Parts: sequence; C-alpha cells; structure tokens
Amino acid sequence: MIKYVVGSQHPVLIILFRFGYNRGYYPGAPAVYPTVSAVTPAPIIAPVPVVPKVVSPVYKPVDGKVPAIVKQSQEADVNGFKYGYETENGIVAQAAGYVKNAGSESAAQVIEGSYAYIGDDGAPVEVKYYADETGYHAAGNVVPTTPPEIARSLELIASQPQKPEDSKKK
Repeated sequence: MIKYVVGSQHPVLIILFRFGYNRGYYPGAPAVYPTVSAVTPAPIIAPVPVVPKVVSPVYKPVDGKVPAIVKQSQEADVNGFKYGYETENGIVAQAAGYVKNAGSESAAQVIEGSYAYIGDDGAPVEVKYYADETGYHAAGNVVPTTPPEIARSLELIASQPQKPEDSKKK
C-alpha cells in the first residue's frame, strides 16, 4: 500500500503484515492475528521499459536478397492443421498436426512433418519427424543413428530374463 504524506514529495510505503497463526486449523483455539506496521519512505523510481532484443534469422541470400516464399499452403480446423512452404533457395517444409484418440483419457497431440534444404557443403539435407506422447522422433540423412553393434547389444540385453535384486546384498 502506498500513501502520500501531506507536505512531503515522497510517497510513504506502509506495510501491514497479518499472520493467521490459527486460521481454523486447530478447532476451538482462538485465532491470533498480530499486526505489524512500519513506515518506510519509498523512492520514486520511474519504470524502465524492457524491449526484447529481436534477432533476425540469417538466410542465405539469393542474388543479394532475402529468399522469397514461392509456394505456401495452410489449413486449420477443429480436426487439426496442415502447412507447407517452399522458398526460392530450395527450402521445403511441411507439417500436419492432430489429436490422437480425441475425447479419451489417452488423447495425445501429434505432429508429423518433414523439411529439406541444401547444406553449406552443397549436400541435400532431408529430415522426417513426428512427435507424440512418446516424444520427438526424427530420421534423415543428417540425424545420427544407433550403430548396428549397439542396437544388437541392446536387443540381447532386453531379451534376457530379469533377475529380481537380492535385498540382502548391500
């Protein structure tokens, strides 16, 4: 609470604390509410507006200009959404989202999509992905995969019968 005192150019901050020691937790006991008040001069500080720094994305220029979108589509309705675009410098992206098992307790949001572009080294980059209740899953020529030896080891470990831990060993 801020109040102005007559004859003063500075506001005075009045702080009132109310501590409810009982607040109904102990039936039959009287509620105790001590009041503490303090008078503290509050300096006048003008609010400083915070302007977020906007960082523009870096695009590979095409003939000295930012690449234009040459094809674009988007749809949205109660069943989900779809979008896609292509730029003049070869970026292609598309995605579709929907709710799986809508109306049930196991409902989950799903998005499936892909994107492709030419990398700095001139090689094509292609990624297909989906995300659902199990997480984000991507596959493509730039996404690392599990080496075959490790995959076989994990399958072997998973196929072994699980032994219960002996609680006496510690």
